[in-house]
Parts: sequence; structure tokens; C-alpha cells
Amino acid sequence: MNLVPLVDAADRGELILVNGGMCHYHSRKDGVVVIRELLVVPERRSHGIGKSLVTEVRRRHPSNLIRAKCPTDWSANKFWDHIGFTQVPTDKTSGEDDTNNVIVWEQVGKLLSVELIYCASGNPVFAHMANDAGWLYGARLPDWFDTNIPLHFADQDWKCPNRAKYIEALATHRPVMATVLDIERREQLDEVMTWAEEASQYVSRVVVIPKVGGVIEEIPETIGAASVVLGYSVPTSYGGTDVPLSEFKRRPCHLLGGSPQAQLRLFNHLNVTSVDGGMLQQQAIQCRYWSPDKGEKGHWQQLRDTPGGNDVTENVHHECFRKSLINIRQAWVDKVSWMEGPQSTHPDTPPKPKRLR
Repeated sequence: MNLVPLVDAADRGELILVNGGMCHYHSRKDGVVVIRELLVVPERRSHGIGKSLVTEVRRRHPSNLIRAKCPTDWSANKFWDHIGFTQVPTDKTSGEDDTNNVIVWEQVGKLLSVELIYCASGNPVFAHMANDAGWLYGARLPDWFDTNIPLHFADQDWKCPNRAKYIEALATHRPVMATVLDIERREQLDEVMTWAEEASQYVSRVVVIPKVGGVIEEIPETIGAASVVLGYSVPTSYGGTDVPLSEFKRRPCHLLGGSPQAQLRLFNHLNVTSVDGGMLQQQAIQCRYWSPDKGEKGHWQQLRDTPGGNDVTENVHHECFRKSLINIRQAWVDKVSWMEGPQSTHPDTPPKPKRLR
């Protein structure tokens, strides 16, 4: 077997490996992304692995045309149809290579410009539900997470940091982005930058989290081969920051934790490129889901209090989680569309922080 193409693809960042499967693709100069090999081992099929691999390709190339080819007599053609690809005439792709006896599948789409990340370890059912709903997957390392889904975001335990184990986990799993030690005191800046430099060997984006004012101007925009994203810890009872929003200016920001409504408000004032959180899981376990409409008890509503809610008698937690995934994503679609439209304006009053630790 000639492994050279796979080695070259790995060097270009065009090889995705998960537990039980792999995807080898190529991004051409004309903007077309060609999936060359998609493989799921027999015993892991029908577990959503193939779909999650294709979803990861789409997330890496949100605006590109994605193309795949499959022999006409292969049952895998049902897979491409099932996940939303469209069969196209082979003459449209003539001149690339031999298209005889193959079916060409294509998909065009543009995802939400803000990355929504479900970040929670240890619950594979919720992880797959989030992945199917178009969310990215994140986990705290080195905790266990579902390796059947590509890991996009990694966080470390800021209360009990273990640098050696965390960096070792980054080297093993290679997420797209990862946080490093929080800057809680100015004298920590140099230490945090050494964390960031070490992490940059294994990720494309390093998230540096300033929790003290006056240090952002000293944080570089790139480190090693990775870009630097500023992390804003949304104030909750668990943690948060009181650094003035004005200090972040227009630097790319990742929102850590907090409620969906707080994150949406912060989009008015920060250059938000991604958000993460596990609050929707915590609420789902209590049979609550998030609604964009604020009710008597806030945005989190009991499923039994909504029309048809009492009809759900099995897997109530799953139904609440599913509804939150859909509602939160749609709220972001509406928010981004409005803010990026020709009539968009940014409110002048920043959101008031809630409790700080």
C-alpha cells in the first residue's frame, strides 16, 4: 500500500483521524474540496462516524464546494444522499480524472460564521446530538471524551492546572483550538506565554484568557504557527472576568461559558468568533430547554410547561437538549444576520456582568 499520499495529506492538514475512521481530502486551488477517501471500519459503521468526518471537512471549509465520487454499484451512494449531498452530471467534472462508472456528489453551503461549541466530557449521547445539530465538539483535557467525533476545542482545568498532562493530551488529540493557563495576575503573563508557545505546536489557534486589566496589548496576535484568540470568561457563579470590554478592541474573541443570552449580548461589543458552553446540558438534565423568548422564569423553560411537553414521556433530557441546540443555533443565525446586515448598529451600553467568583 502506498502511504505517501496520506503522509502528504497529513502534512497539509488534510487528513482527519478518529477512533474507527479516517477522511483524506484535498482543497484545490480553484476552491473545490475533493474527498478522496472516507473510511469507517466495519464494526464502527452506523455510529455517525462518517457523517461527523464530512461535517469536520465542511467546518474547515465552510464556503467551498465539496465533491465526492463513488462507484455506481456501491451502497455508499446512499450515504452521500442521506447526509445532504446532491448527485450531479459527470460531464460537469470532466477533465479531472476518469468519471466513467462513478456517481459524483456535491454539497455547497456556508455555516454560521460564529463557531458554536458543545464543551462537555463524558456524555457521548449528547456529544453526538450536538454534532448532528451542526455544533462543534469540545472537552476538558485530559478528561475522557468521545473520540468518534473530531475534537475541535480543548480546555484545561483552570482551577487545578496540570501543564504536562494537558500538553501531552494536545499532542495526542490535536484539536483545532485550545486554551492555556488563565492570566489572573500580571506577573503570570510570561508563564502563560510559555504555555501558549508549547501548545501552538499542536493547534491552529491558542486561546489566551486575560482576567486582569492592562495586559491585552502585551499579548501577541500570533505565536509560533498558531493564531492567538482572546478568551473572555463570561461571568457566572463558576468564574468570570471583569476586564473592561473596551480593552479587547476588535481582537478575535472566544466566549467561555455563560448563558446563551449573555453570550449573544456580548456579540454586540466583542469580535466574537466562537463560543463554548455546557449550560444547555446542565439544564437538560433538569428537564429544561433554552428559549429565545423570556418567560416568567427566564429563558430556561420546563418542557412540561410548554405545548406538547407532557406528551414526551421517554428521553425527556434528550428532547430538552435537542430543543436547546436548535433554538440557540437559530438565535445566533438571527443575531449574526442582523448584526452583519446593512442596517446593523452596535448598542452603546455593555452588558452588566453577573456574579464573579
